[in-house]
Amino acid sequence: SLVKSFFSANVIGVTSNAATLAGVAAFPEVDHITLAPVLSIPEPIPGVGEPKVNAIEWNVAKVRAPDAWARGFRGAGIVVANIDTGVRYDHAALVGKYRGNLGGGSFDHNYNWWDPSKVCGNPSNIPCDNNDHGTHTMGTMVGDDGGANQIGVAPDAKWMACKGCESGNCSTFALLECGDWILAPWNLAHASPDPTKRPHIVNNSWGGGPGDAWYSAVVTNWRNAGIFPAFSNGNAGPGCGTSGSPGDYPQSFSSGATDINDNIAGFSSRGPSAFGPVKPDIAMPGVNIRSSVASGGYSSFNGTSMASPHTAGLVALIWSAFPTLVRDVANTEKKLRPATQILNTAAACGGDGPRTHPNNAFGGGRGDAFRAINFFDVYTNQANYQAGDQFKTWISITSPQAAPLSADLYLFLRTPSNIQTFPLGNVVIAPGTKLYDVPIANGIAPALPAGGYVWAAVAVGPGQDPMNAANHLSLDIAVFRAP
Repeated sequence: SLVKSFFSANVIGVTSNAATLAGVAAFPEVDHITLAPVLSIPEPIPGVGEPKVNAIEWNVAKVRAPDAWARGFRGAGIVVANIDTGVRYDHAALVGKYRGNLGGGSFDHNYNWWDPSKVCGNPSNIPCDNNDHGTHTMGTMVGDDGGANQIGVAPDAKWMACKGCESGNCSTFALLECGDWILAPWNLAHASPDPTKRPHIVNNSWGGGPGDAWYSAVVTNWRNAGIFPAFSNGNAGPGCGTSGSPGDYPQSFSSGATDINDNIAGFSSRGPSAFGPVKPDIAMPGVNIRSSVASGGYSSFNGTSMASPHTAGLVALIWSAFPTLVRDVANTEKKLRPATQILNTAAACGGDGPRTHPNNAFGGGRGDAFRAINFFDVYTNQANYQAGDQFKTWISITSPQAAPLSADLYLFLRTPSNIQTFPLGNVVIAPGTKLYDVPIANGIAPALPAGGYVWAAVAVGPGQDPMNAANHLSLDIAVFRAP
């Protein structure tokens, strides 16, 4: 018999015969025995190239990561990981971001690489990728070759990787061992685990069918350790209730896939989750995504596997902008969920209507880095209103620095006919402030004049003119329409 224990899920893996397993089941300490599932990475669907924006891939520009970069937030100080097929560590777009890169051509793979099944060698001391998938997802998180290939959302973040997927399949034991390693990475000798070397964020572009709780304890323990759990939502769309596990867990943050025009991809799995919540949590570009591959070159793939790394990269940008949110997963979700462009669908999954938000196709909408890095936010419960709809608007404030910040706060509402100004006065934002979902409007929508409406949340220095863009310390915009 082969026996392996795992601390991230209080699980013992046993490979043996039926008689032995029956004997194990008789122990009172054993809650239950289940057949180990075989998970997979979705077979990458080849994509086609899309136009770049000044060497920046369309998808990176679409989520407005360059707007965060322009403010100085590029993921510095944050470590991302993936559980995937491995990573070509010396790829031109990735080698400079690898935490194991000591400079001068020297590398230390201890605590930065683990291969439970020893696919890359025995011992498996050097990262490899025998599939392209892991190199591709890592590229979307952090990739940048310093030239014509700006493929990553958070190019100043560092990366580490665990090879939980032997090829196109991912064995249960390898995924559980990676779950342990993410919590407390160990060295190449599988010794001296050190939780201080755990990543901040882990991307998981793999999964299985809906409603399988086998990995639930691992995800919960990651969250408890301050590790943000990003998951793909699955490629089983367009049917309702197709969100795959573990992405369909309430404690997982899953991403659906959109195209260059913000249409939901036909393959993108829909909610609701078998566990109850709306899924996905968010939508991100996942069609024709060009990123790094194991050959050392670049290829375009389709899939929610390609969407989730955008979310991981966006969290890295948020955490580099707001130190008070680092490892605070619950409040990071509160900051992230409304930082979107709200999108709707005619599909009625989970009882969704054409104006329902969040919904079981796009979740909270397509992620937007520009909105995510503002410290004074405004957001609505819908993007389109008809008379009789519930009309809600909220604000939030997140401390952007280690010292108190004095700012004058304003809300503006632009209607089809005028601009209304609502001064909120001066506030001193104390370090550590995390104030979310403060209601400022809650009622029944009247028959509004048709056209576009815009809420703007503006913060300026004390006494400064909020109409002068040069004075803006924070600017967030929420757009909605009346038919």
